[in-house]
Amino acid sequence: RRDLVAVIRRLVEYQILTRIDGDDALFLRGDGDCLYRVDQALASATLCVARGPSTIDAAELPERIQAMRATARPDHEEPGGRDLQYRLVRRLLDDTVVYHDDLNEHEFDYLLQHRTRLVQELESAVGLTGEFRQEGIALLDPDSELSDFRLPEQGTRGHAVLLIADWLADLRSRAPDTPALLPDVMEQIGVLAGEHESHWRQGVTEPAGIRQLTEEVLRVLESLRLVLVRGARIVPLPAIARFRLPDSERTAEPAHERQRSLL
Repeated sequence: RRDLVAVIRRLVEYQILTRIDGDDALFLRGDGDCLYRVDQALASATLCVARGPSTIDAAELPERIQAMRATARPDHEEPGGRDLQYRLVRRLLDDTVVYHDDLNEHEFDYLLQHRTRLVQELESAVGLTGEFRQEGIALLDPDSELSDFRLPEQGTRGHAVLLIADWLADLRSRAPDTPALLPDVMEQIGVLAGEHESHWRQGVTEPAGIRQLTEEVLRVLESLRLVLVRGARIVPLPAIARFRLPDSERTAEPAHERQRSLL
């Protein structure tokens, strides 16, 4: 309780929390509770790292960021260690999808044994909805409050993201181990831009417009852990399959109707 109150008082000092009812001194003694209002904008912009910037000697920004995010790991990690649990909880909250292939042996074994409990606790604590798949776990955000990107979303980029997700998912279903190449993605976006020119933004059919839209689409897909971008290679990841249209709908509907089905 002392540690929790100390943290809360610091957050009040930063104006991230504003106490609207109760007394933290009573809570400290176990005689009452407190109610706080959260400033979501300040909370989302607050630095949350394992090490303070002033303790890092590195001069270059990438090295400083890596050092701030790094956590000490024991040489011989216990399969049920607390650090292991904390690390998995952070990944479940930070990553849109946690794929089993991304985990080491200890992480995978622990998650396999405790995933139901961990996800239930996170669902209760933060209001997300867990989804278990053979390839991994996703915590879905029904209110679309915890990500800079939404899928689906309105506008040219949102429509293009859905259509390219469908195209990449179809590619993965036919050739699971074959990545898409960046020129092919740009070519596909060029074709889509021609089909939807009347209701997409101006200039989207120009080379510069196609290149810009391709960059935007891949940035969204990579941020949502639907693809891996490795230079000119675009690797569709398993979760992208949820955005693939059935073959019957793909052949029966014209391209301009596909947005409706994906929504």
